[in-house]
Amino acid sequence: MTHTSFIPSNFKILIVEDSPIQAEMLRRVLTREGYQISLAKNGVEGLAVVKQQQPDLILSDISMPVMDGFEMCVNIRKDPVQGEQCVVMLTVLTEITDVIKALNAGADNYLTKPYKEETLLNHVRNSLMTETYQENEKQDFEICLPDGTLTQVRASPRQTLNLLVSTYSNMDDQNQTLVKNQDELVSLNASLTEKVKNQTAELQINKLKTRQSFVDSIKAIAATFEMRDTYTAGHQRRAAEISVLIAQALGLSEDRVFGLHLATLVHDIGEINTPAEILNKHSQLTNKQYALVQEHAEDGYNILKNIDFPWPIAEMVLQHHERLDGSGYPNGLKGDDILYESRIIMVADVVEAMSSDRPYRACLGLDVVKQELLKNRGKFYQPEIVDICIKLINQEKIVVHSKLGHTYEYRN
Repeated sequence: MTHTSFIPSNFKILIVEDSPIQAEMLRRVLTREGYQISLAKNGVEGLAVVKQQQPDLILSDISMPVMDGFEMCVNIRKDPVQGEQCVVMLTVLTEITDVIKALNAGADNYLTKPYKEETLLNHVRNSLMTETYQENEKQDFEICLPDGTLTQVRASPRQTLNLLVSTYSNMDDQNQTLVKNQDELVSLNASLTEKVKNQTAELQINKLKTRQSFVDSIKAIAATFEMRDTYTAGHQRRAAEISVLIAQALGLSEDRVFGLHLATLVHDIGEINTPAEILNKHSQLTNKQYALVQEHAEDGYNILKNIDFPWPIAEMVLQHHERLDGSGYPNGLKGDDILYESRIIMVADVVEAMSSDRPYRACLGLDVVKQELLKNRGKFYQPEIVDICIKLINQEKIVVHSKLGHTYEYRN
C-alpha cells in the first residue's frame, strides 16, 4: 500500500513473535510512535490476523512453533488478496543463505536481532513508504555461494536491493556494538586484558564476515541486473576488476582498494530505475531516453547515501560519469572536486564498455580504447590513471570481452 503522507497512526502493523518479551518490547516501541498494533504468536495465527485485519506491515520472527516466518511469508504471497502486504523478517540469522531463503520466501526486508530502536523504526518507516510488493517483477537467477555451490534465487530487483542494504546495515550496527563493548572493557580494568583480546578478535572476525557478506549480497543483486540487460551482463564486476588492477598499480592502500572495489561493483545500481527496453535498445537513444539513462548516477547515490559505509561509496557512484574538464554529469564537477576513486571508476567504466559488445554495436577493440584514453588524457581522464590503464592493456592484463568469439579475462 503506497501512502502520500506519513502519519504513523494511519498504519496497522502486525507483530508475529512467539517470545512474549520480544513481542511486548516491539509493541511498546511502535505504540509509542503512534502505530496501530496487533499481535500473533506464530505463523498460523499471523495468517489469520492478516486476512481479518489486512495490516500494512507484518513484522515476523523466523524461528517459531507451528509455522515459522518463512512459511508464513510464502503463504501470504500465495494469497490473491493479501499477497502484496509488506513483510519484514526479524531474526538472529545472519548468513547469506538465510538472506537467500528470505528472498525466496518473498520477504521485503529483514532485521537482525539484537537491533537498535532507531534502526527498527527506520526499517518500519522505510518499508511502509516503499512501493507495494509486485509478484510480476520477480525473476529467477542463480548465484554462487562463498563455498562454491550454486543456488537458485527468485526475487525482484527492488526486493533484492532492500535485503542487500539491510544485510550491511544490520551487521554494521552489530559491529558498532562490539566496538563500544571493546572500549568499555579497555576502560574497566587492565586485568581484563584477555577479555579485551577475545573481544577484539571477535570484532575482527565480524568485520571480515560483514565485508564478505556484503560482497556476496552485491554479487547477488548484480545477477538480478543481468536478467534485465543481457548485453551488459557482468559489466559492473568486470569494471570492478579493472578498477582494482589500476588502483593496485597506483599503490593505493588495501583499504581504499577494497572500498573502490565495492563502489565499482554497484556503480550502475541506479539503473534499477531505468526501463529495460532502454537498456537493451538496438538503435540510438533519443534525447529523452538518454536523459533517463543519465539519471542512474544520482539514483544510485540516493539508494546508497543513507548507509554508513567506512568509504564514500555513494559519492563514488554519484561522480563516476563526471569529467576533469567539467563536461560530465550529473553535477559538472571539475578536477580535484571529483573523488580520486571516481576518476578510477570512470576510466574502468569506459574501458570495459568499449571493449565489450553493446545492443547497438559490437566490441570496439582495445586499439580504439587506447585511442580514446590518449585523446582525452588530461581532458576527461586523470593522466596517471590513463597511463597505468594503457600499460595494463599492453601487458594483456586487460583484454576484450565479446560474444563474437572472444573472452574477457584478467591475467595476474
